[in-house]
Amino acid sequence: MGPQASREDYENASPLFHASRPFPPVLLLTGGDDQRVPVAHTYDLYDALLAAGNTADLHVFAGQGHAFDASLPFAQLSATLMTDFFRRYV
Repeated sequence: MGPQASREDYENASPLFHASRPFPPVLLLTGGDDQRVPVAHTYDLYDALLAAGNTADLHVFAGQGHAFDASLPFAQLSATLMTDFFRRYV
């Protein structure tokens, strides 16, 4: 966001601050040990989306970090989850 970014800039860029509005279905895939985007942030977004009546699917891969899908087995699983998600909602 750059050194001049304000708190308002961060809030405007964060989906968490928009989750109360109508959202298209959301698929969340995250590593349970992600050090770049703490898994708690993903849970917060998931909870906010559901509380607002939106549709969201959440998959947390225990023991995995931020780039878990760089591993072929997780890439294949992620692709399957995405395909299933799109078949349901697109």
